[in-house]
Amino acid sequence: MIKTIKKYSANALFILAFSGIVISGCKKSGENSEPNESIKDSKTEAIHNVNGRLQFASTKALNQTLESLRNKETDYLKNWENQQGFKSLRSSPAEEGGLLSSFGFPQHYAAVINEKGEYMVGDTIVWFNKGLKHMIPGNDEAKLAKVKQNPATSEISFQAGATTLNRNLSTKSGSTITMGVDLGNGNGDARYQKEFRHDNDPGSIRKIIFEIQNYVEDAGKFGKLHMLYTRIKQEYKGSQWRPAGETMEKWISNGTYTITYNSTFNNALLYQSGSIPYAPQTDGNNLQYAFPTVYSASGTIKADVTGDYHARVTVPGYSQGIWDVRATW
Repeated sequence: MIKTIKKYSANALFILAFSGIVISGCKKSGENSEPNESIKDSKTEAIHNVNGRLQFASTKALNQTLESLRNKETDYLKNWENQQGFKSLRSSPAEEGGLLSSFGFPQHYAAVINEKGEYMVGDTIVWFNKGLKHMIPGNDEAKLAKVKQNPATSEISFQAGATTLNRNLSTKSGSTITMGVDLGNGNGDARYQKEFRHDNDPGSIRKIIFEIQNYVEDAGKFGKLHMLYTRIKQEYKGSQWRPAGETMEKWISNGTYTITYNSTFNNALLYQSGSIPYAPQTDGNNLQYAFPTVYSASGTIKADVTGDYHARVTVPGYSQGIWDVRATW
């Protein structure tokens, strides 16, 4: 849904928020755990913490920041957020049905959004709620409060969130690999799942998941913005599946990708391709690799991703918690 108010157009505001995202080559995740001085000087000087909400002075400042945070390890993101004196959505407790799970934000995007689902570019406030990205120009806090009370009063909004990938269903993995469990929210492709139990407690059920997700935002006449990422994670089964925090070693090796999409300018077929860097990670956090951001004319993309995915729970008592798969999407 796109509406226009006064002299502001939805497309113009989208340009303010997201146009010109830099697409660069792959970088190894977690090369440094501390933001270096060049990043502090060129990426964060134009950022202000205003009432717990990050305000980017310009589109360029937002885009540079997102690109500088893409595929950085958890400690790096934590240190960067601390430098801003900022509590991000990324670092907030995961809640079933919360913003993180319902929108499926990539980690680097969630690092600039506050716990309320907000950030600013110039004087435009951005607020995420129930599948929509609302935009409030003029730093109008009263209008924002009104929209939060009744989202139907929002005059500019875009659809946003994780969506189903455009994939060849004939190549979808069978139950022999999926281990008989569901594919999550039906948004991404979590076909590779292994369920296992604690050695001495059959009621303690966990699963390792190798997946890809496609975060999409409506960009009006500019088509759709896609932030595609692949992830290794662990969940435990309570009343429903929830994130598990046991320490797990994980990595992707020999990984490659090709993303095919249609140009928003002339509908020409374009692609981004490259390799996924080998970056082992041992902790209780998800391993995530975000591919370059692309815009598509039709709102669909084709993603071909392959790699040797590995995960092993290192906590004693979970000897079954190990899985190695040559994954192909």
